[in-house]
Amino acid sequence: MLIKLDSSIVELNRNYEDEEIYAIQKLINLVRKRYHLIYSKYEVLEKLSKIEDLGCRDRKIFEKLATRIRQKFNFYEKNFKKRLLIYIDTPKEKKSKNDIQIELKDFDKIDETKTNFLVEGKDITFFDFIVNFHFENFNKKIAYNYINTYDEITGGGNTTADNFRKLKKNKIVICVCDSDRDYKNCRLGDTAKKIKKVKILCHEIAHLMILEEKAIENLIPRVIYNPILENKSDFLDKLEKEKEFEYIKHLDFKKGMKKKRFLECKEYKKFWKLKIEEFFKEELDKKLDDLDEESCVIEKVSENLLNSVNKRIETGKINIEYSSLSDYHKKRWQEIAEELICWFICETNPI
Repeated sequence: MLIKLDSSIVELNRNYEDEEIYAIQKLINLVRKRYHLIYSKYEVLEKLSKIEDLGCRDRKIFEKLATRIRQKFNFYEKNFKKRLLIYIDTPKEKKSKNDIQIELKDFDKIDETKTNFLVEGKDITFFDFIVNFHFENFNKKIAYNYINTYDEITGGGNTTADNFRKLKKNKIVICVCDSDRDYKNCRLGDTAKKIKKVKILCHEIAHLMILEEKAIENLIPRVIYNPILENKSDFLDKLEKEKEFEYIKHLDFKKGMKKKRFLECKEYKKFWKLKIEEFFKEELDKKLDDLDEESCVIEKVSENLLNSVNKRIETGKINIEYSSLSDYHKKRWQEIAEELICWFICETNPI
């Protein structure tokens, strides 16, 4: 993760408490192991290198960080949207709205580990693909000088919230989950709500990214899924051609759109009515009358689409150009990659 040391850490004539010294030593170990990326102003790092309570080897680490920071400080400030800000008493520097703050003495309680990356099912492969695609097309400077590092934790449905709860409070965690929203302004699904509750109650240094989309499958662009699907979805194809991404992001790729859902939820029916009537060239109510309750108005795209895509990623069979993506996918992939990079980033060069 990107970790910034606030100027308050090196106040004049500061007598450090034992917990604060232990926390500084822990930060040094995280740098040495290349689990996280730590930076600050040159003056802060230079003063940390002179703390007598630290060993010679530890002070040398801060000396090296201070030497490197002159050319990198502005780059870190500009290119990363989220960071962990560590301070003493009160932060002295301007707080970003995306900062997660923690006092130095409390950081001593944090585990000396990588970021824990918690996802549903086998989502990590596709998220890695999005991050690497971002490196290649947006910010090669990050790709050449830094690596992503994390410990993978997988869940699925209720087990995602359970796994989040089992993680100790002293872990650094990012969790990404589906919203399960199948129409605009729909409430979050049960899984996302449970995870959100666990995050609030249990974890201080944690971030929950709930996708705008119903599920990760809705982030897969046509250029990737078209060569994979044995049975094409004419409805999805129509939405793609008309660039109706507000509908695509709420489409149920895995189960389709069942009559039962239209009967249960007026808002769902209202949201989808026009597009379905355009597609079938008949009124939705008439279409519903002709179907059993468990029948699909719109058939599923594929239950195994994500697995098929991941297999092609793992065997190097997906090679797409940036220009082949829709504007929607370009925007969403970039947003997701920039968020994840902040939690995974560390330097390639050992200290």
